[in-house]
Amino acid sequence: MKLKFTFLLFLSIYTTAFAQWKPTSGLFSGEVHSVIVSNNELIVGAKQIYKSSNNGRTWFVSNNGITAAVTAIRGIVKISTTLVSITNAGVFYSADNGNNWTQAAGTSGLNIWGIIVKGTNVFISTDANGLYKSTDNGHTWATANTGLNISVAYRCFAIRGTDLYAGSDGYGIYKSTTDGASWTNVNTGLPGSYYAIAAMAAEGNTLFAGTTGAGMYVSTNGTSWSAINNGISSSEDVMGIGVNGTSVYASTFTGTLLKTTDYVNWNAVSIGTYTVTRFETFFKNGSDFYVGSWGGAATGEKCYGVFKTSDDGTTWRQVGITDYPVSCIEPSGSNILAGTYDVSGNSSRASIFKTTEADTTWNFSLGGLSTGNVTALKSSGAVAYLFDEELPGSCLVYRSTNNGNNWTSTGYNVLYNNFTSFVIAGSIVYACDNSPYYSSDHVFVSSDNGVTFSVVNSGIPSSVTAANGLALKGTTLFLATDNGIYKNTVGANAWTAVNTGLTNMIIKSIYVSGSILYAGTQGGGIFKSTNDGALWTSVSTGLPLFANITCFTSASGNVFAGTDNGVFATANAGATWSNINTGLIDTSITVLNASANYLWAGTTTQGIWRRNISQVVTGIAQYELMQQSVTISPNPASNKIKIEFAETSVENTISIYNALGSLMFKSQSTDTELTIDVSSFAKGVYFVQIIDENKTSITKKLVVN
Repeated sequence: MKLKFTFLLFLSIYTTAFAQWKPTSGLFSGEVHSVIVSNNELIVGAKQIYKSSNNGRTWFVSNNGITAAVTAIRGIVKISTTLVSITNAGVFYSADNGNNWTQAAGTSGLNIWGIIVKGTNVFISTDANGLYKSTDNGHTWATANTGLNISVAYRCFAIRGTDLYAGSDGYGIYKSTTDGASWTNVNTGLPGSYYAIAAMAAEGNTLFAGTTGAGMYVSTNGTSWSAINNGISSSEDVMGIGVNGTSVYASTFTGTLLKTTDYVNWNAVSIGTYTVTRFETFFKNGSDFYVGSWGGAATGEKCYGVFKTSDDGTTWRQVGITDYPVSCIEPSGSNILAGTYDVSGNSSRASIFKTTEADTTWNFSLGGLSTGNVTALKSSGAVAYLFDEELPGSCLVYRSTNNGNNWTSTGYNVLYNNFTSFVIAGSIVYACDNSPYYSSDHVFVSSDNGVTFSVVNSGIPSSVTAANGLALKGTTLFLATDNGIYKNTVGANAWTAVNTGLTNMIIKSIYVSGSILYAGTQGGGIFKSTNDGALWTSVSTGLPLFANITCFTSASGNVFAGTDNGVFATANAGATWSNINTGLIDTSITVLNASANYLWAGTTTQGIWRRNISQVVTGIAQYELMQQSVTISPNPASNKIKIEFAETSVENTISIYNALGSLMFKSQSTDTELTIDVSSFAKGVYFVQIIDENKTSITKKLVVN
């Protein structure tokens, strides 16, 4: 494994003289239950904890120490230098700003809903276990239930002056003037016991309480309450309340966000084109005000992540999170379309996005489309097809005739299949399927714009359990499967195997570039064919060992391969591949595509990244030129090696490393050739790294015997 790591390390060194990959703004999604800013990092609680140090441009999972039983991070607070998070399975604390978490002793059985910091104490509210208090920054906890009915759920807290308030399910609001040592009811004016107190907040001496089923209430003395439902239905379910200066925000279960500045009237707040969502959590940090949203899978609501306003709700910007793999990227007209896939099976989120070449922000304004898992997307002219994989019996094909601006279901409901690739051949649409557990049908065709699909599976053996991709070359179809490659003619139903030369039959991707076919395997490199699949040859020089080749694209005469080790490029039809990963922080590439000016790369955890094609091509040309201009001989060697350079008066830095990464030799030279004595080197594999004065770098393998 150490040898493999070292080899990958050296293959990753290449030119740094041109621009890097840069993240686009998205694809943002995910259900968010808590938000906090600490030490200039934006920290979000969803199903797990995410952190961003650049205000939502990129995100990292920061869940180390959070147990597997946790499915929702419901709150995060900071006390002193410690972060304390509450979950459905206990309390966790962190002394390093959320990088590592420790569960508080005795809390694993607690289903916790609310948390608040009061002075040097922290309080939590639970479902049917009452309230708890910590005096040591969340490390240990003791009950604080005197005067409470602990058989009910407690959802929320608020602080007014020195008094602490807790909202319950069915028993109204309790008040403590003794830091939780004892509690008394303060329910005058509240609705009856049927209603739960779901959210509370205080602005100065004014307390706000949101109910489930009776709207909003306010108190100016902390003991009696009156309804303030002008602008909110008196039967509304309130989910959350947040305070931004003197403005108070409230969110409802039906997805409305409201604001009051006079504490009497509520006005709707628009965050743009994002609809049908719920806002649960709020956080103020200086002039910035954050809201976190979520939705429910059963009701089809969508999760849009986190939004931020710096002008008290006039304008909003989406800042996270990117928590789902990117499944497809497809240029269509002036739009760039993209979809995500939820590997966890929670479809309560937005999953189809668009942007343009001139923009780097993804948005959801795709009319008529309500999806959870986009697994296939293909355009031809203004027409595009999309597949939405939901639960069995709820998988739909959508069609757009205006570059993805609007979508209409074709009416075709796929019972068990999962389309992963479309090919549009004139008026005929093909789709392939990779659901081995439900069906042995792998290729489908439609001649009526996707209204109906029929199986075209003849010739595909039962040993094929998944079809991973389709490619069209002229009128010939090529199918990538988990047991080789198959070939068919458009309009026919007679697949034949074309596997001669393949040494790995698990084909993850297939691509046509001019007259050449490329096939990417699972752990076996790349193969190409120049005769329509009659013969395949390995073209894997420069690729990491055992990489999975997930996708391809091409631009400006170059072919690009996406792998689970990053993006690689070839300018010589696969003779050599060079690493072009500079800037990427997630090198698990799920999809690649090219538009007029940019390469687009979809990742597993960090959304979509892009870089300018002209800069990439320049870098590849420099790399390829240097590869050709440097020779090492003899190789293998036992005594001395000669390194020859085609260019003169160029200062090169030459370094030799052993297979463990230890530096064995280093020198700088402007000569056209350099002789190095390697007789003292132990037998084995070494790597010769050469960096020229333009910072272009290549690495060549050397064998000493």
